[in-house]
Amino acid sequence: MAPLKLYYFNVRSKGEPVRLLLQYSGTPYEEVTVDFNDWPSWKPKMPMGVMPVIEMDGKMLSASTAITRYLARNCGIAGKNSWDMAKADQYVDGIWDMWGLTGKVYTPLISGDQKTYEEQLKIFRDEVIPPFLDRYEKFLHENKTGWLVGDDVTWADLVVTEYLSDMHDGFVPDIYKNHPKIKQYVDKVRNLPQIKDYVAKRAKVPF
Repeated sequence: MAPLKLYYFNVRSKGEPVRLLLQYSGTPYEEVTVDFNDWPSWKPKMPMGVMPVIEMDGKMLSASTAITRYLARNCGIAGKNSWDMAKADQYVDGIWDMWGLTGKVYTPLISGDQKTYEEQLKIFRDEVIPPFLDRYEKFLHENKTGWLVGDDVTWADLVVTEYLSDMHDGFVPDIYKNHPKIKQYVDKVRNLPQIKDYVAKRAKVPF
């Protein structure tokens, strides 16, 4: 059987949660890195015209959430019952809601528009991130287990902490300043045996 293939750019972004689920589940895979300049020729080959995409035995599955949910079900971290599965979905959806707002920061950064980048970064740091962290800190407090859902790790923990780590490493290095419990939570997930070595060794790529 051919190894699973992951198609994505050489960035973390929406591909990194997929990589983390593959690492956590111990799934062997081959990464096919697509250059941004070559994307127009790759786009028609993708089921939804977007990446990431995984390919297994000639079948392709598109979109980060669909892929990570599929992998989570296969390795038993989607949630232990229908309610927990729905809660995990809720927390992951909350991350993708934030992603559009994050784009307002990194798009001008990538394009070299320093003035717009600094303006959007200030809004993001002062107005967007604090209430978001407040909500997720409340979710953790209400669950009382150290995880977002149930009494053990779920895919929501992997996706949420990757987003926070991405922000920390990218352009909000003091993201945890007023939220030490969030920092403890991120460290806890990052220290999972299946994740720790991968994170330490992965390539330093933007976003």
